[in-house]
Amino acid sequence: FRSLTWDTLEKPWTSPLAQNYALFSLFVVLVSTVTFVASTAEELQVDENGVQKHPTITAAIDYVDLGIVIFFSWEYATRLICCPNKLKFFIEKMNMVDFLSLIPFYVA
Repeated sequence: FRSLTWDTLEKPWTSPLAQNYALFSLFVVLVSTVTFVASTAEELQVDENGVQKHPTITAAIDYVDLGIVIFFSWEYATRLICCPNKLKFFIEKMNMVDFLSLIPFYVA
């Protein structure tokens, strides 16, 4: 089971499931990027009087971001659990980037 899960998450060429997962993961990255850019829009910021003009949209973006963080946290933890070599996993640069990108959510 661990080997199948590892291959699905790390090797998209190994099966149609792995390819679909890779596409879904890219879609989640795209949604994350869009919500990040949207959240910087001036209309969604708190004005000088402390008023939020569009609280529903801001809340929706926050919930989407929460779902994205949960997804990527699950993915990172699953890859860590299923990886064949833990040391190699920790020192691989992209895994470090993944880990460092999750830290701000949990620290803040």
